[in-house]
Order: sequence, then structure tokens, then C-alpha cells
Amino acid sequence: MHKITHSIYLHSRRIGDALVTIILDGTIRVPVAWLLQAPEEQLREAVDIDSAGKARFDHLGIHVSLPGASILIDASMDEPDSRWGKQNKEQMGMVRTAGMVASLTQIGVVPEDITHVLFTHYHWDHVLGATIEQDDGTFVPRYPHARHLLNRADWAGTGTSLEVWPEEIARMDTLQKHGLLELIDGDYEVMPGIIMLHAPGESAGHSIVRVESGGQTFYALADLVHHAVEFAHPHWTRYGSDKEQLQASRMKFLPEIAASQAPVIFTHASFPGWGRVVQAEDGYRWNPLHEEAEASEKKG
Repeated sequence: MHKITHSIYLHSRRIGDALVTIILDGTIRVPVAWLLQAPEEQLREAVDIDSAGKARFDHLGIHVSLPGASILIDASMDEPDSRWGKQNKEQMGMVRTAGMVASLTQIGVVPEDITHVLFTHYHWDHVLGATIEQDDGTFVPRYPHARHLLNRADWAGTGTSLEVWPEEIARMDTLQKHGLLELIDGDYEVMPGIIMLHAPGESAGHSIVRVESGGQTFYALADLVHHAVEFAHPHWTRYGSDKEQLQASRMKFLPEIAASQAPVIFTHASFPGWGRVVQAEDGYRWNPLHEEAEASEKKG
């Protein structure tokens, strides 16, 4: 079992027998309208938006260590020093940390150790990191011993309504050609206690992940939301998503998640990202776990 680690871009937490490490892979600053479709006045009240209409979104990777398994929930972005990393840094106001590989090394994990990569959906910031670009422009798998799982609905949607770039297709094709890509349907049990739950809307095949270990549970929500404010406003959605499907997925899973009181992570939460979904009079709200700890200390 790997060690609990805390740093400016790593935060570990035990969930039963699982050690879950959140990795801050970087931040982006993009027009808030890209990720939140809502009345501007309400947005500005709820979100820290600069004069250019942009907001900061962190990008979190997740590693789950269990006896006999070393699991990534999404592969995140390509490495900061890659061609892709250098080309796209300015476009989206990216500030990168050391990258996923260097971060994994800090917790004693090398790419060859990874047994599973669970793609929550087929978008660039969740899949590009699964491959390495060679000098000749071709790609090879970064995690050569891992099963890479993706919902079939996203694979089938490639080239149609799914927002996939040619480079993403080339990288995912690489995994398929190496026999590492497995397409799943609906809800799928990866191994006892780890299940990918189909939650469409962000994409047709979007999944969230539930991990149960030693009587404890946590949820990785991926892009079920992009900002904590969406728990209170589940009708606010990303431009280009299937709004009706996304709202239906939220209304399906949020009651279960709130009732469980389980720790939750979503990809673009503010690092370290841990929180709980709490039932409120008018819906739900997001409670960062560090705020819970502070409130408990004050009561003490």
C-alpha cells in the first residue's frame, strides 16, 4: 500500500482499505460561459469571474490504491513538457504542476504499476494522458499493463455529436490497437467494490465511479458538474452538453450521494477537492471537507 501524501498538489485519504490520492494536474482559466450556461447576474454572484468573463477551474486526477490494484480514474491531460502541453498552455490559460507521471512517482507509483484506467468519458482533458507521443508523431500507451475502460456510447459517438478532436481519436486508437481498450455498456463492475455508473449528459457515455472498501464509500463524479455551484443549480449545464440528459443524471444520483454522506470528488473541484453533497431546502449544496473540519474545530 502506498503512503499517505500531502503537498501543494497531492492529497491522500483512506477510504476503508483504499488509499485515494488526489493530484492537482493544473488549472485552466477559460470563459465561464464555456462550462456554465446560466444568467450572467446569477453567475457573477456565485462564481469568481474576472473582468474578461473568465473563471479558474482546477483539474484533478485520481489514483486509487487497493491490494492488487493500482487504478487511475481518468488519465488527465498530456504531460506539461509534451508537444501538446506546450502548444495548449497559452490557449486556455493553463498553469501546470509537475504532471501526472511525476506526481504518481511521489506516491511510489510508476506507469507500469497501473492496472486500470477508468475513462469517465471521451474528452481531451480525461484521455490525452493515456498515451505518449513519439518523435515521429505516433503514439504509444503510457500505462502498458493497464486495462483502459470506456463506455461504448462515447466510442460509438466519435465523429458525430461527440466533441472529439483528431488527436484524441489517434491516441485512443493506439490503445485499441495495443489491445488495451475495453468498451463497456451501462453500469459496469470493474472489480468488487468499484463500479462505473452510467451518468450521461456531459457525453452519451459519461460515467461516474463509486468505490466501496472496508465499509466506506467515495464517489468520483468526473464532469457530472464542473463547478460546486451546480449542486445548488442542477439546471445549469455546460455549453454543448445534452441538458436534459445531464439534469436527469444529476437527479438520479444526487439523492443517493447526499444520503450516503460519502466523500465526493469532481474533476474541476478546487484542490484538494474533497467534499460532501448535502441536502438543502431548495436542492443540494457542496460542503468542502476542509470547511467541515474548521466548523468542527470551532464547535470543539
